[in-house]
Amino acid sequence: MMRTANRWFDIRAFDNGVTRIREACLDPAVACNIWVIHGRDRHLVMDSGTGLMSLKQAFPQLARHPVVCIASHTHFDHCGGSWEFEDRRVHENEADILRRPTRENTTVEGYMVPELFVEYPFEGFRPQDYQVRPAPPTGVLADGDVIDLGDRSLTVLHLPGHSPGLTGLYEPATRMLFPSDAIYDGPLYDDVYHSDIRDYQRTMKRLLDLEVSVVHGGHFESFGQQRMHTLIRNWLDNRLDI
Repeated sequence: MMRTANRWFDIRAFDNGVTRIREACLDPAVACNIWVIHGRDRHLVMDSGTGLMSLKQAFPQLARHPVVCIASHTHFDHCGGSWEFEDRRVHENEADILRRPTRENTTVEGYMVPELFVEYPFEGFRPQDYQVRPAPPTGVLADGDVIDLGDRSLTVLHLPGHSPGLTGLYEPATRMLFPSDAIYDGPLYDDVYHSDIRDYQRTMKRLLDLEVSVVHGGHFESFGQQRMHTLIRNWLDNRLDI
């Protein structure tokens, strides 16, 4: 019988007012990086994990300050906690999924299995009963939008391929890139629900032209521009025949 977790989230502070929250009892390939970007007037939460446990309870600053919650895309491991926040934004290409999530369109079916867990989030949890809660977006995102946090701003990047509405963020002042599942230091998925390989190729080529100081990806550990270029070129080289 699977044990119940004593501590569900792992929290780590990074430079430039960034905090990473991760669901520590999930397989690393599924435990997305929940990025909190701290601003003077509001915080930005990029992705919200599975929603199995409350982010606001684990990280009280998210309950005390205004928050903009961005779902980079609508796979369950990235958007499951969106319902906790009043200001919810997603790219227009995936807004309907956030409004009306199913086990299929959020990739729960076939992926949410007991093998994903080191420990369960609470007593009585059953993976087969899990589904993403509806969280109708209060705003839609488009490429080039600017999100103002008061003392800093981030630019929205539409990075389709892994999913049609995948959204990244870029902070020009620090050159920090938050590309979600477009690029991270691990196996990249270009064949899941509604992936498009040609869109992904265009996204990868776009990222090659971007000047970055650090890449805070959707999974695993952060890295620099040189590693990003290596990951992108390796991915492109393996798909030259497409």
